[in-house]
Amino acid sequence: MKNLILKFHSALAILFLIASGEVRPASAEPIPMDFDKNAVQFIFTKAGTNFVPLGTCFGVDVASTHKRSPIMWFFTTAFAITQHNRYFVTAKHVLFDERGNLRPDLYMRADVQGGGVALMLMNPYLTNEFSILTHTNKSVDIAVIAFSRVGASKTVSSQTQAQATQQVRLGSFDSQIIADKKLFIKYGIREGDDMFFVGLFTPFYGSKENIPICRFGRLSMLTDETITWGNEGPENLYLMETQAFGGNSGAPAFFSFSKGRKFGAPSFLLAGVVKGYFRDWSEIQMVNTAVTPISSQHTGITAIVPAHYLYEILFSDDEKKFRSDSWKTTHPNGYN
Repeated sequence: MKNLILKFHSALAILFLIASGEVRPASAEPIPMDFDKNAVQFIFTKAGTNFVPLGTCFGVDVASTHKRSPIMWFFTTAFAITQHNRYFVTAKHVLFDERGNLRPDLYMRADVQGGGVALMLMNPYLTNEFSILTHTNKSVDIAVIAFSRVGASKTVSSQTQAQATQQVRLGSFDSQIIADKKLFIKYGIREGDDMFFVGLFTPFYGSKENIPICRFGRLSMLTDETITWGNEGPENLYLMETQAFGGNSGAPAFFSFSKGRKFGAPSFLLAGVVKGYFRDWSEIQMVNTAVTPISSQHTGITAIVPAHYLYEILFSDDEKKFRSDSWKTTHPNGYN
């Protein structure tokens, strides 16, 4: 009888803990239903005649609203028009080598309209029709490839952009999902939050289309202090509890709110850009040798460059001015 009473009390205690939220069974949120995997592209390089997978990039759209002049208001019913600027984001070390030189033979691998994939040589555009934007803090491992640029002041016409992209499917994420510092506070992001990233898996990336891999984990460390990264020095990073491998560099990492955080909250926010993983070095004990070799082990911790740095690049005063000036150049009549 006593055993039955003890079991009954134990069962009640477990139910109470679960109901009160003190015991939470381990779970993993799936990728959100509204997530566009086509916004993630792959970057390759060429070795001889072979294409070699190198890293990941992803598209981001920035919307800008332009008002019509008072005269145009009188003749039309539209008082404003929205301009969309497309950018591609990756890790800086994917595009540049250790000496800061742009890597040769960079290709973007994208899905083709109607099926198949295309490998588009990036280097001529990176030096002529594109600009590579980086943060004023040189330790930030983010590179932004900006469309619609020739030099510092001219723009590529919309017709030229259409010709360059009409054959491939280049999706993008809205810049509104970038988790800047304000959104971080608004949604109370903290250690233990669900995360995932989507990137290139070098052993298999699809032959008929780009097939990215999704890796899931949790936010494991937030700190205002800088973290030393190899020989590159200290950096501001988020740490994610998951494994990353070659090819994942430049991949977008997200906070997942599939269960809802607040009313009206998005299902996911861009947390940052995958930089790489942390290694742990340990000795290998050998018999009858004067030298003790060491081995590299994966710690299961991935470094994420915070997305607020990307926000600061895209919405810097210089970039906002460029978007405004380029719009005035291509639409000289009726817009300010």
